[in-house]
Amino acid sequence: MHVVGMVLHPERDCSGAVGSILDWAASRRIEVLGIDTEIRRLACTAEAVSAEELRRRADLVVSLGGDGTMLRAMRLADRQRFAVLWPPRCPRSITTSSPPSRGWPSTPSSGTS
Repeated sequence: MHVVGMVLHPERDCSGAVGSILDWAASRRIEVLGIDTEIRRLACTAEAVSAEELRRRADLVVSLGGDGTMLRAMRLADRQRFAVLWPPRCPRSITTSSPPSRGWPSTPSSGTS
């Protein structure tokens, strides 16, 4: 995996989760993209790109939001080669049973708690 894309809730603050993804990706030299209209409201190092460019370049898309955000991410994934990861909610930070340095995300969330 070389590129992770993020689809964010249009209003909810997902900066903690975005920070966790950026830290995880940086430790693995993985590039992180965000849709320009969504990612610009956060002060982060993700590259702002169009939805179409994210669709072309991403190996994995992380949907950070609710059902509507997931549906937008799934539309981007339609007929593409990447998977979509959907944490159950847009958390302030993503927590796992093992620290990010030990392989997060190892398996996609089922969307259940």
